[in-house]
Amino acid sequence: MTRTRQMGLGITEAIWQHSHGGKHPRESHVKAGRDKLRYRLDKGAYIDGQWIFPGSEPNCRCVSKPIIPGFDD
Repeated sequence: MTRTRQMGLGITEAIWQHSHGGKHPRESHVKAGRDKLRYRLDKGAYIDGQWIFPGSEPNCRCVSKPIIPGFDD
């Protein structure tokens, strides 16, 4: 729902943020957060061979930081 609202406001990209929660974090999610992986809100991030969004995988606590045009680019 948040992603849909952001896209409705003209926000098209976000940065992956790892939450550092949980005992067994996915290394690929940790790396995406460390690298500040930028991805398109309409497509997701390509991680581990698939297009996903932060928090969409089971037990994933990752979040996103929207990139606001004119402020963050």
